[in-house]
Amino acid sequence: MKSRYYVDELLDLSIPEVTVVQSVPSAFRYLRGVGLVRCLVIGLALTATLPVAAGDDGLSVAMARFRQELSRVRPGGAAEDGTGLETFQQVLSHVLRTYVRPVSADALVRAAIGGLQRRVENRAEDGGMHWLDGALDGMMSSLDPYSAYMTARDYATLRARISGRFGGIGVELALDRKNGLARVVAPFDGGPAAGAGLRPGDLISAVGGVSVSGLSLQDISALIRGEPGTSIQLTLVRSEQQRQTLTLVRELIKIEPVTVRVDGSIALIRISSFNLQVAGAFDRAVVELGRQAGAGLTGVVLDLRNNPGGVLDQAVIVAGRFLSVGTIVSVRGRQPADNVHHMANRGDAFAGLPLVVLINGGSASSSEIVSAALQDHRRAVVFGARSFGKGSVLSTTGLESGGALIMTTARYYRPSGASVECFGVTPNVVVTSESAGEREGPGACPSDPAPPEPVARWSMEDVCPEIVMQASTADRTYACARAALQNGIIARK
Repeated sequence: MKSRYYVDELLDLSIPEVTVVQSVPSAFRYLRGVGLVRCLVIGLALTATLPVAAGDDGLSVAMARFRQELSRVRPGGAAEDGTGLETFQQVLSHVLRTYVRPVSADALVRAAIGGLQRRVENRAEDGGMHWLDGALDGMMSSLDPYSAYMTARDYATLRARISGRFGGIGVELALDRKNGLARVVAPFDGGPAAGAGLRPGDLISAVGGVSVSGLSLQDISALIRGEPGTSIQLTLVRSEQQRQTLTLVRELIKIEPVTVRVDGSIALIRISSFNLQVAGAFDRAVVELGRQAGAGLTGVVLDLRNNPGGVLDQAVIVAGRFLSVGTIVSVRGRQPADNVHHMANRGDAFAGLPLVVLINGGSASSSEIVSAALQDHRRAVVFGARSFGKGSVLSTTGLESGGALIMTTARYYRPSGASVECFGVTPNVVVTSESAGEREGPGACPSDPAPPEPVARWSMEDVCPEIVMQASTADRTYACARAALQNGIIARK
């Protein structure tokens, strides 16, 4: 196997084979083909190969069962595909050692056999080692909604995305385990999905007339992907009574991650995703704000709504631009090497100006790192709706075939020690118009402490009564934040 990468949720990039990357998008089992795959360079490659655990009777028994099943569904397979079997055993051993929680070899092999059988049934005419794709897909997808096996083609697409340019409809997807459909985490600003009106929480039930029920996220993404300029039909489900079919034209998506404008004495900074360009773009935005407004700013609004995440280190840098000291996020994994504390150390670029952060159900991963850090340190007041709740750190390991494994190896935690996974970030001020994409409730995370309540809770009537009375206001969340800043309700840090 090739060198190891660390990835946090799903996005895009071009990475040298000797780099360790940690990524966020990043909803988890995140979109491979139409989303982003957030990644962060954190060091050099850890290993050139993945050793097989020695002396593990459970592993030996599980491998014997797998060989037997391979021989049954593909006569001669076990004898002819020694390289494939060696790769499978290395992957199995790797998962047993490094997955975020202990799993049994027997359970993994059962899942692999299921994937193997499905692949052989569906592609019986193919030669080569397609059976290995099926086995690895079955095993990895059984772990959690985010872990996955990627073929060489899918992995190349993922790496191409981390640069911020990719073809598709511009949307982050997750697999909704309740009904087996693809759920929209967030559309990307300016992309075909956003232009067609897709919004967080929408369910995609069919692509091009083909039902997606029961398909893996990888297969759904493959149906959506295509050449720029070609059209695709999506069937959406918004409620039991509301279904519609939309036709979108695929485009080459180029994400402009940071935009900025001055609204009176308020600076509005919009970050649409945390790709590799964010930190530089953010610093340029700060300079531009100084040029436009000088010393006349009285407050800042940081808009992270529908931001599905991205590269973890970019989120750490942005959060650090508002904090002088303290923990931004901590990463805790099964292996000591996976435990990392990211700290603020550069100082507050805005000198304590009152700050509001906007989030909603489409804010995930890196967006949650930033909003949680600023909320826990009482640097910002958070407006909107509860965020997505993606706190898994995924590691990516390249295979000699050109494919890759994406696997949860750690979880990240707020400065307060609370988990973002399942719970998300709860706003200080809930704005009802942002709640459409909010999930139905936190997932069960019995081993983690419940997140603390925000330090202050206000209603819209408390902070922006004039906006409550204006039912026609287009963007009530921003309008409420702006009014609270202008009225002096949000104080300087």
